[in-house]
Formats: sequence, C-alpha cells, structure tokens
Amino acid sequence: EEIQALAIRLDELEKLHQEKKITQEEQQRPVIVKKTKTGPQKQP
Repeated sequence: EEIQALAIRLDELEKLHQEKKITQEEQQRPVIVKKTKTGPQKQP
C-alpha cells in the first residue's frame, strides 16, 4: 500500500513538473511572437 501511494505521488509530481514546463514555454512564446508582430507589422 505504501509503495502504491509513493508511486501515485511520483506520478503527480511528474505531471506537475510537465505542467510547469508547459507554462514556462507559454510564457516565453508570446514574447517572441510580440517581437515579430511589432517589428514588421507594427501592430499594437
């Protein structure tokens, strides 16, 4: 039972870590998009 609980916790931690990676990537992407948008197109 303890082993199962640990396995579930590890799985949850991995999911959280993956979610954090995704949010970090999403935070970095808009900056790049904004730079490309404001550069050639000059849109607000």
